[in-house]
Amino acid sequence: MKLALISVAILFMLCACATFQIDDPSGFAIERQGNIYRAISPEGVQMRVRTEDALLIQSAEFWQEALIHQLLKKGYQPLDHSEQFKVGELTGWIIEWGVPYGEQDYIYLTAFVPYRDKVLIVEAAGEHTLFSLHRESLYKSLKSLQIN
Repeated sequence: MKLALISVAILFMLCACATFQIDDPSGFAIERQGNIYRAISPEGVQMRVRTEDALLIQSAEFWQEALIHQLLKKGYQPLDHSEQFKVGELTGWIIEWGVPYGEQDYIYLTAFVPYRDKVLIVEAAGEHTLFSLHRESLYKSLKSLQIN
């Protein structure tokens, strides 16, 4: 299990090049720099998409378990929303987390799709009321992902 945790930490630190396409969430300002995509709503809800090298080639279920273990250890609370999704023939996972920050509660969405020797990672976050206003648009965008 330690190997899995170390792999997750390394996975999220090493940047890699890969191409993906995604539909912009409605009403968000967009920034693209190379293979990093950022979107931000007027209220501050943010979304980021990037690819990382996977030092271990494993299934989506392996990465889901490792991510859950790592974030639980850091105090994140999984919400009821967790689902598999498809990017072409590839399988990924979407998990929403509750995160207290100061006197507010935030929602942190993590989604990932392992492919070849890489992992495509999507993160979105915002204060829970504001995130809820944009959830449908964020999911629509997330489910439009294509990996080239």
